[in-house]
Amino acid sequence: MYRNIILLVLVFLTLVGCQSEQSMPGSDQSEEITEVQVSNFEELGSMNEDFKQSFSEKDEIELFRTAIEEAKQQEESSITTYDYDIKLTLQGGGNKGIHLKKNDDDEIIMKYIGDSTKTYIVNRENSKDLINLVYE
Repeated sequence: MYRNIILLVLVFLTLVGCQSEQSMPGSDQSEEITEVQVSNFEELGSMNEDFKQSFSEKDEIELFRTAIEEAKQQEESSITTYDYDIKLTLQGGGNKGIHLKKNDDDEIIMKYIGDSTKTYIVNRENSKDLINLVYE
C-alpha cells in the first residue's frame, strides 16, 4: 500500500513537471492572424516598420500560427539581438509585434516586442518550414 502511494506521488509530480512549460501568451489568438509582415531587426523593444516581406496566404500564415502555438518559454535568455521583427495583423485590426531569431540548432526563438524578459523557443521540427519561408 505504502509503495503504491509513493508510486502515485512520483507519477503525479512527473506529470506536473512536464506541464510546467509555458506556452507563448496570445497563442490562443493565433487563429485570428490575417497577415504577417517581416522587417529586419534594428533595436530591442521596438518594431522596424520598414517591412521587406508580407505573408497573407493561408499556408504561409499557418506556419506562423504553428510556431506560436508550439513555442515554449525558455528558462533564461541573454539574447539582445534578433534577425527579424514580425508584425502579426489580427482580425478586427489589432496587431502584435515579435522579435524573431534562428539559433545555431535551427530552432526559432521569439520574444514579444515590449516584453523585456521572456523568450520562447520553437522546436526544430516546427521551425524548419518557417525558416525556409522567412530566411530564404
